[in-house]
Formats: sequence, structure tokens, C-alpha cells
Amino acid sequence: MKQKTVVVIRGTPASGKSTTCNQLKEAMLAQGLTVSHLPWDTFHHFVEPRSHLTQKIIMEDTLRLLKVADDCLDAGSDLIILDGVFIYPEEIDAIHCLFTGKNVRILHYRLVVQEATLIARNQERAIEDRLPASRIREVAQDSLWNDTLPDETLLDSAEYSTDRIVAQISRAIMQQPAPVNGFANPTTSHLWRLGTVLRYPELRRFKHIDLVWQASSQQWQSNTFFDFTFTAKEETELLAFLQQQSQSIVFKYLDAGSHAYRYLHRLAQQHGLHCHAESQWLAPIASIPPQTTVADFLIRHSPRLKRSLKKARSHNTITRYSTSGQTEQLWQDALYVDARSWKTTQQSDMRSLNREDLQYLPGLLSKSHHYHLAVTYDETDTPGAWSLMLNNGAGQWYAAKWGCSHQGRENLMGINCLMSHLEMLYCPDTGLQVDLWGRNSEFYDQLASQYIERLHLRITP
Repeated sequence: MKQKTVVVIRGTPASGKSTTCNQLKEAMLAQGLTVSHLPWDTFHHFVEPRSHLTQKIIMEDTLRLLKVADDCLDAGSDLIILDGVFIYPEEIDAIHCLFTGKNVRILHYRLVVQEATLIARNQERAIEDRLPASRIREVAQDSLWNDTLPDETLLDSAEYSTDRIVAQISRAIMQQPAPVNGFANPTTSHLWRLGTVLRYPELRRFKHIDLVWQASSQQWQSNTFFDFTFTAKEETELLAFLQQQSQSIVFKYLDAGSHAYRYLHRLAQQHGLHCHAESQWLAPIASIPPQTTVADFLIRHSPRLKRSLKKARSHNTITRYSTSGQTEQLWQDALYVDARSWKTTQQSDMRSLNREDLQYLPGLLSKSHHYHLAVTYDETDTPGAWSLMLNNGAGQWYAAKWGCSHQGRENLMGINCLMSHLEMLYCPDTGLQVDLWGRNSEFYDQLASQYIERLHLRITP
């Protein structure tokens, strides 16, 4: 990590800030960083009892904390962790004023929890650390929480474990910002966008992204994901397009820390548009280090995966890959599997989803090394599972599709296929990183070593 970083973790009392920050500090120390963890409560306890708080007192304590943070930077800290409620806009302004002038990267996180859970957690604290329940309610119900920060990631500490939250924040700290370009995002590539043209009869094209019309939901949505950018000219065109529409526009699968998310949020605020995250989740990432064995590394952290893989590999199967030729036949076999999967009854197979199969066709037919298909067959050479991975051109793979037929599911062929695919893509010298893309997948969670916050962002004129 070259650039110094400040992580601001805020939220109501009892939202889990201290537990998260303490664990984050230990994780970053283990990475070799010099860390300063500055809890707001420490500075407040020096000067005033917590039962007599005013905005003036809170602001004075926050400025005192920031003075120490500045000293820690000068003393050589790589990472500053600020832990507090930080509900007042003046506090956030002071944080930005100090650190942006020093070219320090700032990452914002807010822990959110239901009020009843906050009160229950507060009662579980030691008596000397408890707050009156009325104070918990007062802070939790403060309307200032409605003023969300455009670059802040919200994390539900009741839904997600501390380990998962810390893993996500740790990844953001260690990952240096990269310039947005078409080679770092498979959904901005020429082949992906050609698939979009085949798939959607009505679309609006910009330099880096495509907006497509969804007739079933009567709305426009992006078919470019993760991160992207707009030129100055396109900003004017996008704003005009937004203001002309009577329907919402949904930007799908945005990375919460992305340039695109911050840009769209700021654009909406500046021009009086309604903007909110329609859905948020932690997307799992499998990160397998160099000089190891894929299966051994993954089962080390998941006894359940070890049992499932042992059972799956008791069946005789063979997996074939698009890099070995016969791509057209493999694709037909993948379609065969998809049409006989549980997804057909849920109307979520590829042909039901606006002909999703057309999205991947250009990349597969062009024999692009950025598209990698695996199909697994049983003893009778009947296809039962398939996996499709896309490469971003910078060494990272994205798990675009994974599925199995009803028969394949009974024989655990889906697990066999995905694990075989990971082993095929793995490079002993560089390791393997796969963004599993999806959400709410119990099996993906067994593979994950990191998580990235992802969301659907809806903008309404």
C-alpha cells in the first residue's frame, strides 16, 4: 500500500464500531502496516461525561481527535482508523478538510443496525459502559442519518459477521485505486457490448456504457457493471437523457467504492434527481495465492466444502474447456444444461432472461482468450454442468455463469465443474483471483476469502 489511508467507521452507539475497528487494526498490523486506531470516545472521556453532550462539545472533541490523527500521519502511520458516531456534517467536513489537503485517501463506512438490536446490545455491555436507552433511541432516530455520504458504504453488522466486514474493508485498504478503462472491466469490452447489441433491440450507447430498455419492468438499466466513467460531453447527454425519461434508470452491479457510484450520486444531488441504493450485498471473491493447490487451499478454510468435494469427486466425470477447441459444441452443451436446470421453473434461465445467451456469443465465437467455458459430462457423455468465466484483461476472472441440470445436481456435477474450472485457470506463479459476482450463494461463501460491496443504484427524475 503506497498511499496513506484514513478509514472512517461511523454509526450509532452499539452498532459494532469498536469491535470492528479493533479487529481491523489487528488485521492490518498483520499485513505489516503502521496503524493508529483513534476512537472518538477516548478523546471525549478526557473532557466531559457522556450524559451532557451538545453539538459544540462533540465538535470540539472531534477536532481534538483530528489533531492527534494529523500528528500520527506526520509520525509515519500508514493507516488511521477513526471510530465514532460522526453524525454532524461539520465533523465530516473537518475530516475531509484535513486529509484531502494532504493527499490522503479516505474510505467511509457506516455500520447500520435496527434500533431494537442496538438497545439489546447496549444492555449486554458492562454497566459502566452502558448508555441510557433513551440516548440510544435519540441518536438512532436522528434525521441527520438520512443525509448519506456519496462515497460511504453501509454495512449491516447484524446481517454480516465482523469477520466479513473486516475482510471487505481490509481489501479496500490494501487495493490501490486503478484508472478506469475498458481493459479492467469485462463488461466494457467490445465483445461484451456486441453481445448487448444482439440481445437488446432498444438501447442507448455512451462511450463506455450501454443503457438498455427492459420492457418487462418498463425501465432503463445499465448493462455495464462494476465501474465506468463518462466524458464531459457525455455528462451533459446523460443528464438530458435522465431528465427526459419518466421511468427510473437502474445502474446494476456497481462496486460501492467505484468512481461510477460516486459520480452518479453526485450528479443526482447536483441536479435534484432522486437516487438510492435499491439493493446492497457483499459479493464473494475467491483469492488463491501462488504456489499452492486450489482444492487444498479452499478446503482448509471450509470443512463443509471438503466433504462436498469428496462426495462430488466420487462420481466419474470429465470436464472439457473451450481453449481445447470445439467451442461451438461446448456452447450447445451448456445451453442443453441450462434448459434442464432448476432455473427454468424460476424463469431465470438464459433464454428467459432477455436471451442472455446472446450476451456471451460474440466472445465465445471469436475464440477470445477472455472468455473461458467449461462443461462437465457424466459417464454416458451427457453434459450435466457448466461454468463460464470472463477475464478483465488485467489478471482477474469474473464468474459470469455457473449451473447444472437436475440430473447433474443429484450427482454434484456443479461442484465438480466449478472446482475443475478453477484448477484449470490457476497459475502457480501468480495465483488466481475470481470475482464470484453473485449474491446470496451459500456455496460461493465457502470459496470466498474476501468480499466487495456491490449494489443496484436507482435514479429517478
